[in-house]
Amino acid sequence: MTEFLSFVWLAIFVLCAVYVGQILIFIQGLSRLRRGTNSRLYSVAVVVAARNEELHIEKCLRSLLEQDYLSDKYTITVVDDQSTDRTADIVRKLATEHSAVKLLQLHGHPSGISPIINAINEAIRSTSSEIILRTDADCVVGPNWISSMVRHFE
Repeated sequence: MTEFLSFVWLAIFVLCAVYVGQILIFIQGLSRLRRGTNSRLYSVAVVVAARNEELHIEKCLRSLLEQDYLSDKYTITVVDDQSTDRTADIVRKLATEHSAVKLLQLHGHPSGISPIINAINEAIRSTSSEIILRTDADCVVGPNWISSMVRHFE
C-alpha cells in the first residue's frame, strides 16, 4: 500500500511540475508580445454570421456601431443563415438607421460545407475591404475592438 501511495504522490508532483512549467511558458510568451504600431486606417469589413440570434444581434451590432474607428472606414455585414426568428428584421431596421450595416441573406448552402463556413465565405466574397474581422452574433465588443485589431497589421 505504501508503494501505491508513493506512486500517487510522485504522479501528483510530476503533474503539478508540468502544470507550473506550462504556466511559466505561457507567461514568457505573453512577455514577448509587441504592442501594435500601425497607424494606417485600412478599410475593414466586420462579418457577423447569424442564425436565430434575435436575442443577441442588436446588442452585437450596437457595440460594433460604437467603435472608435472612423465610421466611413468600416462596414458590418450580417450574414443571416436561414433564420426562422426576427434576426433579419432587426438587422434590416438597424441597416436603415446606419449605412455601415449590411444584411446578406442565405437560402441554403452547398452540400459538404458547414453552414457557418458557407456564411463566412459568402460575406468574404461580398467585400472588397483590406481587412476582414469576424465576430459572433452573441458577442459584444469593446469600443476600440476594430482599432486595436488593425493596429497589428503592417
